[in-house]
Amino acid sequence: MRNLILALLLSGCGYGVPSTLKEMAALDPLQADPAAIEVALGTPAGLAVQKGGARMTVDVSRSDRREKFSQTYVLQARPGAAPEIAADPDSTVTVYRLAPADVARLRALQAEAAGWQSETPSPKGSASIGLGVDACKTGAGPNPDARSSAYIRMAADGAFLPLIRPVPLRSVIGQAVFDAIPPCDGPS
Repeated sequence: MRNLILALLLSGCGYGVPSTLKEMAALDPLQADPAAIEVALGTPAGLAVQKGGARMTVDVSRSDRREKFSQTYVLQARPGAAPEIAADPDSTVTVYRLAPADVARLRALQAEAAGWQSETPSPKGSASIGLGVDACKTGAGPNPDARSSAYIRMAADGAFLPLIRPVPLRSVIGQAVFDAIPPCDGPS
């Protein structure tokens, strides 16, 4: 089942870095070590990620049975991790990774999909990873021209690769979503 496709689903997919997306597509999702996957987010001044607001969703499907397995994982912040990435000077960079229990859940999902390979004929399938972030405003909120970025590391000894280079946040999420970002001390 090596024909699984790994895709990054971003709301602003036109902002994805093609070389990173190509490298992710070449990755065998059944062999990737979930414990090694890390995401670094560059958030501009006036914006924060809500507690539990960084998520990764993994979807695995097989077309012959029209089965789809979907799991969402809340990513944990790694305080003190400071990767060398290109972020705007006023950005705060935070690294996120899967919790140990979620590493085990994702490995179980990988094992389920890998078991399909022993079937004859081997079914066709696909896999995708989506990243989601729930943000909130701090103080007066982000500057209208605030820029954000995202990076991913797929191997423990690998470099952080750019998913989204620093781009104006409003361009990625749209004016209406930008204007609706709630305050951090407000209801979530």
